This record gives sequence, structure tokens and C-alpha cells, in this order.
Amino acid sequence: MARPAPIICLAHGSRHPQADKAVFEIADRISASTEVPAFAAFLDFHPATLTTVAHRVAAEGYTEVVVVPLLFTRAFHARHDVPATIAEAAQSIDATLSASAGLTLHLADGLGTGADMEELVADVTAQYLADAPRIDKLALYSVGSSQPGANEAVAEFADRVGARLNMRSTRAFVATGVHPGCDTDALLDFADERTVTVPLFVSPGLLWDKAKNRMPHGRTCTRHLGAAVAPVVINRACRALA
Repeated sequence: MARPAPIICLAHGSRHPQADKAVFEIADRISASTEVPAFAAFLDFHPATLTTVAHRVAAEGYTEVVVVPLLFTRAFHARHDVPATIAEAAQSIDATLSASAGLTLHLADGLGTGADMEELVADVTAQYLADAPRIDKLALYSVGSSQPGANEAVAEFADRVGARLNMRSTRAFVATGVHPGCDTDALLDFADERTVTVPLFVSPGLLWDKAKNRMPHGRTCTRHLGAAVAPVVINRACRALA
């Protein structure tokens, strides 16, 4: 019987000292819950590139692997970096392995901002707020993108998460935004004592740390999503292979 295709969790990568650990924890959670091998790979800032990990998978005798980008929008990284990295890994495999021992890389959809991610972020936030009944405002903080429509998609996502949580007011903010109302200063103006700020980050990030460190003492912030995204990654992998 053929072995199930492993899953590669492809993250952007970060200079943050704790970021890599979070991605490996996602892969470990997937392996533990499915008994399917899962690996962490990075577009940047880490030696575990997709090409390196693909060769490792091929060396273990697999002929297929599914790559799930840990990205929330169809912005520059999803449209350009990920396909280029897939092509580079495939070319490297083809150049070093025989045709009978090749590896097919299936590219899955990223995490996105669909209904399952909406439910996940709302559930994670609700659990965090179980002992904070006075919170009735939601601020969603993301990296941001210059790709048309990407920030708007995240803003719509924030509204849907806020509706699930019955928030009185919801706003989305982007770390790299330059427009009024979309930068960190605007977040600090919005996030009062009744606000929970939720980072739309898979792992810890320098941008999120900078925003958090500027917040007045006593403000409520959740943590990065981490291994909580594992079920969504599994779903994306299954859909890609179906």
C-alpha cells in the first residue's frame, strides 16, 4: 500500500529568534495528529529551504509531497516567491534523481482568510478572553501588503471574526501600512482597555513585537496562532491531493 504523501509547511521565515520554533511545532502537531510525516521549510532566513527539505523527503523514498504555504493572502509571496521556490526545488530534484525516483511537489492553497480560518481565529480569541468579559472591541494586526486587494481581504476577515465574537467594534491594521488608519499609530489609538488585539501571525514576528512593546501597560493581546493552524494545514493538503 502506498504511503501517504508528507506535508511541507512552507513559512516565510523571520529574523525573530522564536519564529522558526513555531513552524516546527506546527509540523510536529500535524505528524502527531495524522501520523503523516510533516516538515518545516522556509522561503528565507533559515537553512531548511524547500529544496533542502524536498531532497530529504525524496531520500526517505517518497514520490509525492504536498506543500502548504503558511500565508494568509494571495499577495507577492504567494504569487511569486512560492511558485519560484517550488520550481527551483523541482528542478533540483530532477537534476539529481533518476526519473523512476523523482518527487512530485503538489502546491496547496495557503491558509487564506476563508471560513475555516475565520472560525479558528475566533475560537482561539474566545478561549483567550474567557476571563476577560469587559472586552468588546477587536483589533486585528497583520503584516500588510502592497498587492491590490490583500489588505482589504484581511479587513473583511477581521469584520467576520469580530461578528463571530459579538464585538461592538472591529478594525484591521497593518504593520507596513502607510495610509491613515492602517498603521501602528492608529492601532495604538484604537486599542483601549476594552480592546483585544489579535496578531494574524503564524509565528512570533519582529513587527508584532514592536507594536506590542509600544502598547500601554494592561492592554489585552493574544499570541501568534502557532500550532493551532495545524488542522487548516491538513485540510489544505487533503484538498490539494484530492
